[in-house]
Amino acid sequence: MKRFFSALLIFLTVLLGHLSAQVPPVSSAVSTWTMHHGASSLSGLQRLTGAVTGPHLRCSATLSTGSEGDPAVGDVNGDGANEIVVLTFSGSKVMAFRGTDCTLLWTRNVGSSTGWGTPALAELDPSSPGLEVVVLNGGTLYSIRGTDGAVLWSRSIGTSYSPATVQDIDGDGLGEIFVVGSQIYAIRGNDGSTIWSRSGSSNFANVAVADIDGDSDYEVITVAGSTLYVLNASDGSTVWTYPVGTQGNPAIADVDGDGSQDVVVVSGGGNVWAFRNDGTTIWSWASGCGSYWGSLNSPTIADVTGDGIKDVLFGCMPSSTGYLYVLRGTDGTSQWSYSGTRSGYQALGRKIGDIDGDGILEVIVSGARYGSSPHLVILQGTDGSVEWSYDADYFEGLSIADVDNDTCMELVSSGDFSSGRLYVFDSSTPTSGCSVLGEGGDLGTEEHINTPPLTLKVERIKGYGLKVYVGREIPVSVYTTDGRLISRKVAKGGTLTLKLKAGTYIVVAGSIQKAVVVF
Repeated sequence: MKRFFSALLIFLTVLLGHLSAQVPPVSSAVSTWTMHHGASSLSGLQRLTGAVTGPHLRCSATLSTGSEGDPAVGDVNGDGANEIVVLTFSGSKVMAFRGTDCTLLWTRNVGSSTGWGTPALAELDPSSPGLEVVVLNGGTLYSIRGTDGAVLWSRSIGTSYSPATVQDIDGDGLGEIFVVGSQIYAIRGNDGSTIWSRSGSSNFANVAVADIDGDSDYEVITVAGSTLYVLNASDGSTVWTYPVGTQGNPAIADVDGDGSQDVVVVSGGGNVWAFRNDGTTIWSWASGCGSYWGSLNSPTIADVTGDGIKDVLFGCMPSSTGYLYVLRGTDGTSQWSYSGTRSGYQALGRKIGDIDGDGILEVIVSGARYGSSPHLVILQGTDGSVEWSYDADYFEGLSIADVDNDTCMELVSSGDFSSGRLYVFDSSTPTSGCSVLGEGGDLGTEEHINTPPLTLKVERIKGYGLKVYVGREIPVSVYTTDGRLISRKVAKGGTLTLKLKAGTYIVVAGSIQKAVVVF
């Protein structure tokens, strides 16, 4: 009965034309990797599988210098294919490369400060065919046109090397920018003006944006100074705060399995907290890292051990050796740990995905110039054993995304300091039609059943879009992989035809969601 009235309420809301801003259906990347840790939850999980079984290089390119941040992946020039965007460390240049062959498309200088952060890609200017690039360098935030690298606007926010997070919180199809400098800022993506700001500063603050309490409104979660802030995204008002003692960074996921989103924070001293969405503590854990560097990256979250419970992964840097810890999400107990090459800004910058398509998640660890070889290590998520490694460069930034539009993911990494190169690792043989975690078979071809008679089956119409079958009249929402709502229509008679350009989308009907690729 409760589900019936919930569905009825949504249906009436659509008919009355008062649809509020929608929450993205997933909190992890699907195909593209448009910002730091892949999505605004900062969970670091890629849901698209791949076929990468070893260090096979698809292509590489020379950067002006190395890169400390992660490469961002998305269609920035509007040609229907994905590009790779990197912020270089020295000389501070934003560089865009073609995903299929690593050909340089354009370069834009963004000042002389050291470039630490990760670019964010989002729709900010509807007059331009591709996504825009948002990057913070030193104390200046830039919006850059994806087609040619022209600066659309720039503004000062105070000295900071934090990556920006972009999310469409008001449902108008354009992204809002959330970033920490001398204050915590919410900024309009189209012109750089301030929506709101409030006290709280940091040089290295990641910002998560998510609906953690299920009320269809977003919250902004970040650590500024030594305080964890959970704020209303619309006006910056306080939801709750918690003193974490030192600088730290958050990620969002349901770690205790109760169906609600939780906030996980790692602090500079290596302390980890898991909070419910109301601010009450689920558990805390002290690693004894004793190093500020452990706070420079968010934890990553996924069920890597395969026991049905999400795990929390974070890195720290005691002495000259780096440690990766894997904690059970329900209670914080240790599952396994890895001791190896440490990384400066990334603090063992781990990312998570089923990169070889075997049904088991891998943990990909990038190390920098600190410590000994190797500097890129692929670990089996179940126990931390090494599957393979590669050491041609001092790897630092790392992303997992479909850069060549073959519906299978690739590993994208940037070399730090020494040779300054971009690397794309792919399958040694051509592949296509990889699946999404939790969904067997090729993308967009199988039927899922929730509560009968609601079903969701998506048929691709080549050169046109999608035909969606849901079994009854219900609103069907279509999102881009970075969470932008692009269509919401009622399926009359249980069927809906949608015209869409090439790309990867999330289709949602009721509580069912499916990733599909349009060619």
